[in-house]
Amino acid sequence: MRVHQVAVRRVIACVIISTGAASAQVIKEALHVDLSKALGFIVAQSFTLKRIQGDHPSLKTRTQVVASDFDLSFGTAEDNIRKALKREFGPAYPDFLSLMAEQGRKVVSSQEIDQRGAVAFLDEVELRAKGKIPSPVLETLLSYQFIDRPAEEMRKGYSRVFRKEGHPKAKGVDFQICHPISWRPDEGDRPNIVQKFKSMNGRGLESFLVMVRGIPLPKGYELTKEDLDELLGESGVRAMIPGGEIISSKSIVLDRQQGVMILFDQSAKRLDLTITTRNLLFLTIYANKMIFIQCSVAVMPGDEAELGGSFSRFEPLFMRVANSFVIQNQYKSIEEPSEPTKKVTDFLVWKFGRASQATPSERKETAIRYFDLQTIAGSIAKECHRRNLKAEISKEEAYPMAIKLATSNAGSARIEVLRVEETDNDDETSVTVQLKSTSLNSELSDEFKQQIRKLYEISPNYGDILSKKRRDIPRSALSSAEGLISYMENEAKKKSTIHEYEFVIDSESSLITDWRILFREGATKKRSLFLSIVDELKEF
Repeated sequence: MRVHQVAVRRVIACVIISTGAASAQVIKEALHVDLSKALGFIVAQSFTLKRIQGDHPSLKTRTQVVASDFDLSFGTAEDNIRKALKREFGPAYPDFLSLMAEQGRKVVSSQEIDQRGAVAFLDEVELRAKGKIPSPVLETLLSYQFIDRPAEEMRKGYSRVFRKEGHPKAKGVDFQICHPISWRPDEGDRPNIVQKFKSMNGRGLESFLVMVRGIPLPKGYELTKEDLDELLGESGVRAMIPGGEIISSKSIVLDRQQGVMILFDQSAKRLDLTITTRNLLFLTIYANKMIFIQCSVAVMPGDEAELGGSFSRFEPLFMRVANSFVIQNQYKSIEEPSEPTKKVTDFLVWKFGRASQATPSERKETAIRYFDLQTIAGSIAKECHRRNLKAEISKEEAYPMAIKLATSNAGSARIEVLRVEETDNDDETSVTVQLKSTSLNSELSDEFKQQIRKLYEISPNYGDILSKKRRDIPRSALSSAEGLISYMENEAKKKSTIHEYEFVIDSESSLITDWRILFREGATKKRSLFLSIVDELKEF
């Protein structure tokens, strides 16, 4: 074995030992304070809605609807918060509830709520049902809404992106990663931990952290594939975790980089307590830097029998977190637009070209042809959720699929799921999906329409200019921006593009494999009208 490989393993082993101890920290704070705030928030809202319903009969139906929407979003949280407060207060819990109800009624009854104020409050409750709630109430509600199914929090869109370009602990690696809103982010307290995240708004026994560590290699040496194969192989993995009990290890690809996923148990002493953790470690090496995403579930002494069940609840969330990891350095060859009014084609090359991971020429063609990827990505995510696929796909994760499914030059697409099959092979489950994509070319994106309107604002005689180049477009359609938009939409209705695809999703990693085009109609037809308009946009 080479000297540098030994050095790498020693570094990794030290990291595993230190992070295991760090992740086992337990925060003890006044939990009842945040729980009381969250329940008070719900109780006051409930009293106000009841009063509006009584004082303004014309708003009765809408009041019932917004109350139902909020209950669908956070009803489980209220039930779980009440149970938690009962445990916190013990015999004093009934008195606590009575006092809260009395104070809530006093506050609500003392307020004047006219028709206008009532409507404004109903508007606010609608937003609350969508998660527009102040902190820390939102974090508390989310913690208890998804306490039994933690991965649902991110799947339903309650997540944030962590990215701090130029962070000194990242050592030049520009990365981003998503985390649930209810998981509190904190700066790492050790030299190489860039950020750590803890459940229950910082009070939970579950956590994950991101760490970047340099590798002591000879100057100018780059690790080869053979080096990586040995370091990340079975023998290398076992040497990485001294003192830990390895349960399993598996080769993975983490944002295009070769890596390994290791499941292991570990015990660490904190003061006079011995904390046992089950860890899921994602490790990759990029630019001679080791990147760790270590996810941990801890149990207190005496609760070791609960470790397996606790970890099983959080494992889908950990997989989703790791799947959101992006090393931005890989995509920086495509420059970000420096001006807000950058030309539309340049903007789309930058925004969507990175997702497609295509060549520069392919990226430009992609940018011209695909204008509404968000609609398509959202459709895929929605259909996968509706079909209850084990391999859950968020809107962000659907972008690479959207690149391949988007078949219109300036529109969106309707996605139909034709077939879904689950297959179990050697304890590994995959989902095969067959999709049909039909372009809805009549629906021009708002961005595309706005660019056309901008052209007419910049150059009032733009229609005359274009009519000389495009004699196949009626002069009447070129007299105004709205006329041209209407004409383009009508022309688009005459043609459609249909694709049928089949692909396989690995249920454990949510990665897409074996993409196949089964049927294609109209995919090679270029609409010169749209392309000519895009060419005109380039000139401005």
